[in-house]
Amino acid sequence: MPKQINSEMALCAGMDTNLFYMFEDDLLKINVNLIEIRQICFACPIQKACLEYGFKREKFGMFGGVTEMERELIRKKKWNNPKMEKFLSDLAALKVSINSILPFAEVETEYL
Repeated sequence: MPKQINSEMALCAGMDTNLFYMFEDDLLKINVNLIEIRQICFACPIQKACLEYGFKREKFGMFGGVTEMERELIRKKKWNNPKMEKFLSDLAALKVSINSILPFAEVETEYL
């Protein structure tokens, strides 16, 4: 069972959460970069719980800094996909190790 997420501690609390469900092209239209959204997630004190929640329960949206497409590619180990290359580049820019994310790929989903 995932840890309870205390949403009051989340850095995104009070933000427009629609930003976490938008595709990168749509974010760019409103002058927001995907890496800026990731930066919020990876600085958040509940990032790991949010990431686990995303892998386990959410089909859509960014949770813990990882989008739905990236979660699916990680589960399927599709490392050569251009979306994964962008994701890994973003992680490197944020000084985040992929090793901090990989354990969550083994979490069984509840939405399938």
